[in-house]
Amino acid sequence: MGGNVFVAPYYPRTVDQPAELLTHGPGGPFMAGRLSYGLQNGVTYNVNATVRSDEGADQLTAAMLASARTDYEPWLDRYLEVRPGSVGEEASATAQRILSGVVQGRRNPYHIAEAVQDYLHRRGGFVYETDLRGACDGQNVVDCFLQIKRGYCEYFATAMVMLLRELGIPSRYVLGYLPGKEQADSSWLVDQSAAH
Repeated sequence: MGGNVFVAPYYPRTVDQPAELLTHGPGGPFMAGRLSYGLQNGVTYNVNATVRSDEGADQLTAAMLASARTDYEPWLDRYLEVRPGSVGEEASATAQRILSGVVQGRRNPYHIAEAVQDYLHRRGGFVYETDLRGACDGQNVVDCFLQIKRGYCEYFATAMVMLLRELGIPSRYVLGYLPGKEQADSSWLVDQSAAH
């Protein structure tokens, strides 16, 4: 990854190197963290972070997500932005086709996002492929991907974000790490090979 940005599964509690936590505005939700001295090859750092529970009283359910409010906070406006030229007619048409397949009473952001995910994962005929040399020359990545139906994780994620934004649902592209390997002391070792 390089640079100075580190990731955490949820809000970092401690970092064993000088760091700055970035939020969406004063008092806003956690966005990312920056190591003051940057990420360096062979130098490890430890982040102790909270992890959202998917069990018990704090769990989020599909019903809770489906009924979440849609009067979005102003800081989310950046996640609705569609820059000129970033998508074309194919993305707009695909977004509308997916939306038309969502039952009228379930047209909330959660169920629409679920339909977009299902289209990209199951129904759309997409294939995971890493060698796309020459496949998208001169065309925006999202429309090309939606037409050729081949790509890798970045293509799938970018397409989902832009399809959701086309449908008025705030979305962002996130880089991170796969879980890594649990250690004997119950901590997790997450190395560069887990980047995703």
